[in-house]
Amino acid sequence: MSNLVYCTHRGRGAAACAWLVLTCIAAAMSGCETFPHGRYQHWQGDAALASPVDGAEMNNLDGSVEEWLYTGDAFEGTFIQPADEHRRWPLKQWRKEMIDLRRVGFDTVIIQWAEFDDQDFMVPDGDGMCLVERIVLAADEAEVDVYVGLSLREAWYDTHNMTMGFMRGEYARCKRVADWLYPRLKQYNSFRGWYIPHEVCGLSYTRDQRLLVLTFYKQLTAYLNGLDPLKVVLASGYTNHDTSSLLQFAKWYKMFLEDSGVDVLIFQDGAGLSGRTEWRNILPFADALVSLRKKQFKGDVWLLAEIFTQTAGEPLDNRSFAAEPADFERVREQLDGLGMMGTKLVVYSYFAYMRPSAGEKQAELYEAYRRYIDQKIAKASSLSAD
Repeated sequence: MSNLVYCTHRGRGAAACAWLVLTCIAAAMSGCETFPHGRYQHWQGDAALASPVDGAEMNNLDGSVEEWLYTGDAFEGTFIQPADEHRRWPLKQWRKEMIDLRRVGFDTVIIQWAEFDDQDFMVPDGDGMCLVERIVLAADEAEVDVYVGLSLREAWYDTHNMTMGFMRGEYARCKRVADWLYPRLKQYNSFRGWYIPHEVCGLSYTRDQRLLVLTFYKQLTAYLNGLDPLKVVLASGYTNHDTSSLLQFAKWYKMFLEDSGVDVLIFQDGAGLSGRTEWRNILPFADALVSLRKKQFKGDVWLLAEIFTQTAGEPLDNRSFAAEPADFERVREQLDGLGMMGTKLVVYSYFAYMRPSAGEKQAELYEAYRRYIDQKIAKASSLSAD
């Protein structure tokens, strides 16, 4: 989910018949029997909170919807990619944004990074807080979980830069950011853990680069666990499934899940990018990861739905990456396709493509999604009453 170069390196492919063999691949690698997807109920409260009037406190609001939905029936989390415009948002606006999130059932925010190249989002503003802390405070009041991204240089996306010296530099930058943020954030219940913003693919790495990536992750997760063993460590990954072997994909991610030290891997569906075949061709790869989680990984695998449509940048043209909110029909298909795997779903990104005050198309997507979730809740309510 890189700025400017939003993973134009990725693609999609994989025949639909692979769906039938992916659990066999995972089973062969683990020596376990295959078994159907589990579906786990989660609490989806506060889905109908009204926006607060000026000056109102969140914890004084009434009208939460006390309904049960299955995991995968709705989106639960979102990334936010910090930008200079977010520095200008006062705490009051962040509180409203968190209420809008809660109204449609979101309970998790992942801050993509606290530092990106020379952009530092840890610099205190006029209120004495930095952007990261302001987000965490507003989330704390709304009972939204936050995972804080560390430091990333855009050079990460060019595999030619993956040398020992570069990786040591990335480790040092992330360690410095964690050391600075942890004393300031540990007081907040909403601060649930860290996000390592170095997205992994693996199939485009050489053998030596894979070892460097695994060493970087293992050392960094060990350091973060040393700071606070109760904080969860997240990472994200993707693949080019037009050119990827499902078996090689499963082997690489099995190794990554076992050796990297991460607690949660977020796998991206790539549905928003242009120049790709049918987005559903990613589903066998996503399902293979979920199967590995059930059989061998002690942590979790979440799935990410891209809720945008690319409008500029490679492969469309030579301009910088640009996108607009996706049509809701496609978003609904993503929710249905990814949701059948019974794991937590997050989006990229509510704040850019679904936030009501961000623009007309964003507001339309937000309202369409809200109506869709309301219909699901109503259906679940009627079934439970029978």
